[in-house]
Amino acid sequence: MARYEVLTETHAGQTIVVARLIGQADTGTVSELGAALAARAAQGVPLRILLDEGELRAGLVLPQDIRGIVEKWRSTIARPNVRLAAYAPNPIIFGLNRLGLSIAARDTGDRVAVFSRREEALDWLVRG
Repeated sequence: MARYEVLTETHAGQTIVVARLIGQADTGTVSELGAALAARAAQGVPLRILLDEGELRAGLVLPQDIRGIVEKWRSTIARPNVRLAAYAPNPIIFGLNRLGLSIAARDTGDRVAVFSRREEALDWLVRG
């Protein structure tokens, strides 16, 4: 079972909310994290989020679960004040994120992206 941490970091003078998922992936924890980020996004201020899955291991999240997770995250990622980069170095986790991104693309435009390198994700977040 996974756990999550929500921290802030500063990159290129901008505050980034870093949401770290750690441990074996499970739908419940990913959904709980989505709810925590939705509360921040609802404040309406510009929000740059790095979803850091560098310590996340493949687990109990199946491709068919991705649609349900995306639906729960929609209140966050569809907001125009949110820009989210997922950092997923594990090829399986990366692929599941890309699947989620393809489902969410109609709502997110170019405000959500997936990267296998953390620095690329941070660079993308601060550029936009």
